[in-house]
Amino acid sequence: SHENYFESIATLVFYTLAIIVIIGYINRLMGRKNIQIQKKLSIIFWALLTGGLGLLFSSSLHTDLWMIITVPTGILLGSVFSTLPGRWAESLHLLMLAAVLIIQFKPYLLP
Repeated sequence: SHENYFESIATLVFYTLAIIVIIGYINRLMGRKNIQIQKKLSIIFWALLTGGLGLLFSSSLHTDLWMIITVPTGILLGSVFSTLPGRWAESLHLLMLAAVLIIQFKPYLLP
């Protein structure tokens, strides 16, 4: 249906932007940490990569399948936010919160 299509596209855009940000900051994340943290972050990054490759081989992109990469994406985005200056982190967090609220309450806002 039309609503599922919107949710699928919104989810795809959100995860794509999040992964682009993570890939852009991966060198900065790995450079400032000690070796144990680098190992853990690389394992999480590989979990994100293998989950993303699994999504590519799926026959349909349901929202449930995106849960595979939710935890690694959240952990790595949290690490990215901890390296950003305060104002940038606050602004991005506010934009993400607004996007999540719009997606969550879309049926009530746009009947």
